[in-house]
Amino acid sequence: MSGDRQVVITGVGVVSPIGVGYDAYRASLEQGQSGIAPYEQFDGAHMPVTFGGEVNDYEAKQFVKPRKSLKVMCKEVRMGVGSASMAVGQAGLEKGAGNRDRFGVVF
Repeated sequence: MSGDRQVVITGVGVVSPIGVGYDAYRASLEQGQSGIAPYEQFDGAHMPVTFGGEVNDYEAKQFVKPRKSLKVMCKEVRMGVGSASMAVGQAGLEKGAGNRDRFGVVF
């Protein structure tokens, strides 16, 4: 990659333990909130560590279309597709617009 190429970030989508959506995530960061807590979504008693960062307030159906596709997605993929959907929305992109070879998503 040549040194004169530029990258522009036009949209950000966040699904994290401290906030879903860029605004909620940023506000939590600014307030110094931690998303680390004892596990609630599964029994961590058999694990060496009983705490971590779980995402509790995420409803994939508001971001993933068609909703029927949620049935075949694991939780991690639902979060990834949702965060990508938020980033595309924040960037103001429309489906099929622009050159697909010039877009990227970073997880």
